[in-house]
Order: sequence, then structure tokens, then C-alpha cells
Amino acid sequence: MKKIVLAMMMFAITGSVFAQGAKVTSAGNYYKSGDLRKAKVAIDGAATHPKTSTWPRTWMYMGKIYYAIATDTTSEYKDIQPGALDKSYAAFKRVLEKPDSKINMGELNMYLQVYVYNQMYNGAFTKYKGEDFTGAARGFVTCAEIRSLDKGKIDTSAIFNAAGMYAMADLTDSSIYYYNSILNTGYEEGITYSKLSKQYLIKGDTNMALQTTSAGRVAYPENQDLLIAEFNLYVGMGETEKAIANIDKAIEANPEKAAFYYVRGKLKETNGDRDGAIADYKKTLEIDPDHLDANHDLGAIYINYGVKIAEERDALPFSDTKGYEAKQAELNALYGEALPYIRKAYDLDPSDAEVQTILKQLYLRTKDMESYEKLQKEIDAAAAGQ
Repeated sequence: MKKIVLAMMMFAITGSVFAQGAKVTSAGNYYKSGDLRKAKVAIDGAATHPKTSTWPRTWMYMGKIYYAIATDTTSEYKDIQPGALDKSYAAFKRVLEKPDSKINMGELNMYLQVYVYNQMYNGAFTKYKGEDFTGAARGFVTCAEIRSLDKGKIDTSAIFNAAGMYAMADLTDSSIYYYNSILNTGYEEGITYSKLSKQYLIKGDTNMALQTTSAGRVAYPENQDLLIAEFNLYVGMGETEKAIANIDKAIEANPEKAAFYYVRGKLKETNGDRDGAIADYKKTLEIDPDHLDANHDLGAIYINYGVKIAEERDALPFSDTKGYEAKQAELNALYGEALPYIRKAYDLDPSDAEVQTILKQLYLRTKDMESYEKLQKEIDAAAAGQ
């Protein structure tokens, strides 16, 4: 009697495993025939059974079925699509952790590293366009995780994007974490240092912002963004002399880099060294005549100094005719100095309304009405063509 009972128990256990195994087979058949809803029901049942949930084949089918649901372009499976790609990834990942001899590793890696990865990347980009920055960040992080499953590869592009998305979502600590994780990979050269420094600034950690920027300057001494970031940090800290000293070294190493002279000129102007700033702006234009900011700022220096001369002129006694005429001559000379640079700035960017106004004022003050009228016609024509 005991033998009969034991035999019946073994049959029941074997029958149960067989039934669950049949669910895996059925799931595969439903998947192949295109009935993804029935395939999902069958594979979900097999995945929760104590026996078949340990089979790599179960999870391989689950990965395929959920991937097919996630990427279906009809409306038939719209109700079961949310989260399907995540489940597909989790299933394939589980197979990779404990495969057996029946698993086609080439097919598994193709699903993970190509199909699922691409869908995750596209999904993250779609969330970014929809301004779901946190969702986009998580998607890019998942992409990086997928890539790491292939012999520990580092997906610098996905991590960089994740850091950027977290920054846009105002999740500063997460952004800092991911920028730091690729800081020494060389990805995007100095841009990663610059963006990381900005996140430290947002957090209020000026020391780490400066430390990051300085490290970036050592790694990428010619990177203009880092140079300007360091300039802004030092100026904000009231240490413009340190910034000038660093740029001096950069100029020694690369004396033909126009941007270095321009940034040093800005520092000198901030520091009240007008003549030094003029010299550096002129050197910038000697190397790069089309440098928009240098043209604009050099013209502005002469105009701003002209304001001081005009105030001195207007403060003279009414009887001091010679003094007045001398100041007016000095003022006219400054306007003459400014004019070609502001004109060049206008030529480089005719749409700049501020430059348009300044240039018109210069033409009026120098009594060049012909140029004034010509400029006004250009501005009017551009406006009419918009």
C-alpha cells in the first residue's frame, strides 16, 4: 500500500512538473504563432512555478515574448505593453546569469546587446523629447547596465546622457555621480569636466567645482569651455589674478590660440586694466579677425570710456570753451576707434538688436548720415523679409 501511495505521489510531482513544462512549450508555440497574449499567460505561469522558474529556457522564452509585446506596432497588445521591455531585459539578464547548454548564447547576446538595447535607447530619447527627464535618465542608465553585461564594457555615451538628464531633472547628486563615473574615460574630452563642475556649483560646492575644472584644465589645456569655466569661478571668488596667471601659462604653451587672449582680455577688463584688455582684444583679432565677441567688446571698451569723457566734458564750466573742445575731440576719437569694431560685429551678426542700436548711434555721433541711412535700410529690409 505504501509503495502504491509513494508511486502516486511521484506521479503527481512528475505530472506537475510535466504540466508546467508543457506551459513553457505552449508559451513557445503561442509565441511562434503570433498569439502573444496566450504566450504571456503561459510563460507567466511557468515563471512562477518552483521547478520551471529555474529553467533558463523559461526565461529565454519570457524575454522573447515580452520583447515582442513591447515592440508590437498594432493596438492589439497596447494594454499589456507598459513595462514589457523592462521585463524582457530582466528575463534575458537572468538567462545570462545561469545559462545551460541548451541556450543559444549568440541569440541571447543579440537580443540583449542589439534589440533590447536599441529599444531602451530609443525609449529614453523619446522620454527626453517628452521632457520626462528622470525617465530618460533611468532609461540611459539601463542601457549602460546592458552594455556592461558584455564583458564589463563601459557605455560612456549612455552614462553621459544619463548624467545630463539627471541635471535637467534637477537631481544634482545623481548627475554628479554619473559624470564622475566617466570622468577619466576621455569621453567628450573636457566637456564632462565642465558639466560636472557646473553641477557642483549648482550644489553650492565651489571648492569641488574649482577642483574639477582645474583637473580638466590639466587633462585638456586647450579646452576653451574649461578655460572660461575656470575664469568664471575665479572671478566669482574675487581671484582674477590667479585666473590671469593660468591663462598666461596657456598662452605660453599655445601662443596662436585666439580664445586665450580673449579670455585674458575679459579678465583684465574685469580687473580694471583697460589698456591691457584692449591689447589682448586686438591680439585676439590679429589671430582671428572674425572673433565676434572680441570685436564687440573692444568696441564697447572705447564707447564705455567715452561715457566717462562725456561726463568730464559736461562737468566743465560753461566758460571753458577750450577744455570743452578738447574733451569733445577726445570723445570723437574714441567713437572713431569703436566704429570699425562695432561695424564688424554687426557684419558678423546682423540680427543683434543691441549692436544695431549702438552702430546707429555711432554713425549719428560721427555725423555719418549716409552710413546711418544705409544701415537703417538694411535693418528695415531684414525685418520685412522675416
